[in-house]
Amino acid sequence: MVQTTDLKITGHAGKPDKTGAATKGAVRGRGRPSGRDGRPADEILIAVASELFARQGYDSVSTRQIAKQARVNLSAIGYHFGGKEALYLACIEAAIAAKRKYREKLVEAVARVLAETGGARTELSAAIRGIFENFVSAEFLRDLVDPQLHLLMSAVRDSTVAFDRVMSGHIGLLIDAWVPLVAAATGQPEEAEETQLRAITILNLVMSASLSQPLVRRRLARTETDATISRLTAENITRAVLGMLDLPQIKSAGDGALPSGDFIETL
Repeated sequence: MVQTTDLKITGHAGKPDKTGAATKGAVRGRGRPSGRDGRPADEILIAVASELFARQGYDSVSTRQIAKQARVNLSAIGYHFGGKEALYLACIEAAIAAKRKYREKLVEAVARVLAETGGARTELSAAIRGIFENFVSAEFLRDLVDPQLHLLMSAVRDSTVAFDRVMSGHIGLLIDAWVPLVAAATGQPEEAEETQLRAITILNLVMSASLSQPLVRRRLARTETDATISRLTAENITRAVLGMLDLPQIKSAGDGALPSGDFIETL
């Protein structure tokens, strides 16, 4: 089973995290000044900076812009984080931590499918549909603006200083989760390039669901995304994945791989 251990920012700058490496950009501990809304200033800075970095990209955001929008003194960034890069890395760590439950749910779902189907193709196809009915719907019905998701994606897309951390702490773990499922469906070794590429393609399809919301709304002249559109999106992506894995196009997953009731709320 894929491990989803997350590094956590320490209470004092420079102290080692659980891997033994110094955590760059760690925030200060007790006694730190509060922002104007009563929250600690470092928390406000991470929230504001995450949105700006996600929307504009790392290079286009200035510390002055962050401080102004956070309504704190410019010196607060240096006090809490030491500078822009360390603040950015703290935002990345916060986003990775926020997505932990999502990663755990995916790993749990894939492990359950492999255990219950034994790799039988028809059963595997039905179980995969169950996974996608949940995961794609959950992705597509997310808030239209998900700064944490966009922040992590932009770190990979733009090859920022956080690229390796995002790959090791989030994206790589999601790919690892899909690999055994692909291997079971295709009969190819997990380490085979074809298996790895298919797992990456599956991840891209799932993650693109939420990122495509603006396009869908504009194209279909909708003011909001409803359950019908979500189901159709999940259906189309599921068919694409089953076809890529050469699995039967099962119409219904029966009980599915996961209960659908509160799944979206737990991500």
